[in-house]
Amino acid sequence: MSVNTLKVILLTRIANVWKENEIVEVNYSYAKNFLIPKKMARVLTENEVKEIQNKWKRDEQRRIANLENKHKIAETLNGKDLHFELQWKKDKIFGSITEIEVVSKIKKEFGIELEKWNIILPDGHHIKKVWKHDIKVNLGKDVYIKMFGQVSVKE
Repeated sequence: MSVNTLKVILLTRIANVWKENEIVEVNYSYAKNFLIPKKMARVLTENEVKEIQNKWKRDEQRRIANLENKHKIAETLNGKDLHFELQWKKDKIFGSITEIEVVSKIKKEFGIELEKWNIILPDGHHIKKVWKHDIKVNLGKDVYIKMFGQVSVKE
């Protein structure tokens, strides 16, 4: 850090220049006369800079571990079949398969806990037909898998 510069963290976005929460080194006069009085930035000590950089590293490591975990789940579930039974009597089917049933079946068969919003069913929010249906599982921004739901009837 040179004599005429000051390390600050930006509290707001400065259009076409810097992002919010970015650590920048700016001219001392610019920081003291413009950024700090307008509450657009605050001065950082060396300890705070190191602490923030360590936090960013931990966040990045956590994100990578989470992504690896999602890929392991995807390898386990991709292309697998789930079997469901619906009640049937005199040409009528009673009930339907919803996201909650799919989540509980995955937990029971594979020991993987998912949320209702991870499941994307064909035809909206439920399956009411006896058939082999495609069930999509969204594990995040970049991890999608396809499972198959086989629905049969019991009398």
